[in-house]
Amino acid sequence: MLHSFTFNGRDSREFGLYITKKQSYDKPSRDMSFQAVPGRNGDIIIDNGGYSNLDVTLGLRLFVKQIAPEWGNHDFAEAYRKIVDWLMVEPNYYEYTDTYDPDYYRLGCIKSGIKVTQKRYDVADLSLSLSFKPYKYRIHSEPVELTNQGTIVNYETAESLPLMRIYTALTYDASTETHHYFAVGNKAYRVDNINGYVDIDSELMEVYKGTTPMNNNYKNDTFPVLAVGNNLIAPIQNVSKIVIYPRWRSL
Repeated sequence: MLHSFTFNGRDSREFGLYITKKQSYDKPSRDMSFQAVPGRNGDIIIDNGGYSNLDVTLGLRLFVKQIAPEWGNHDFAEAYRKIVDWLMVEPNYYEYTDTYDPDYYRLGCIKSGIKVTQKRYDVADLSLSLSFKPYKYRIHSEPVELTNQGTIVNYETAESLPLMRIYTALTYDASTETHHYFAVGNKAYRVDNINGYVDIDSELMEVYKGTTPMNNNYKNDTFPVLAVGNNLIAPIQNVSKIVIYPRWRSL
């Protein structure tokens, strides 16, 4: 099987480009520091929290004759130019998928230039280095809607940082302060003065409705997480519905 990948919304097969080698099973390393203490044997381990980026090098092969038919008959130089235009974009994180791990996507950026070894006029080997954020995200991560207490099961190997949309059936009154409560696991959360709904984004650590920031309405020192295993979710007071976008992820 010839493996392929997508990056920034385009498929490598459009460009006649296939993966020949990939570090498929590497895992990101824990972000730790080591500090020596005079007179003490062994360094102190300082856990900085989180994980470092994962660097991956792809070995690729370009088959010029297999590029998209609508491009016509191009030579190697033209095919390579199109690949460069596609991959060498503004520095940022873009969605990446490949056929080695088709159920997940990662967020990655191109870390270095493309190295090329031309085999013959219409075939070349390329090497591409990328840097990925540590987590990979399940592509099929469907929202869950609850109007009563319920349980969501996280089958992944890492806790997720969901987007939770909290609805209220109360008519908004700017002159009256209203408290809204819901629970995730064994922790209750409060948000004030919801007008219809509010979004609580645990990944961004932001609270908003559309383009309107509502962080001042959020009265908690932490954001909800979905732990590995069972997670009890419950509307408690002045909350009519909760929609959870779970963003399942794994290392």
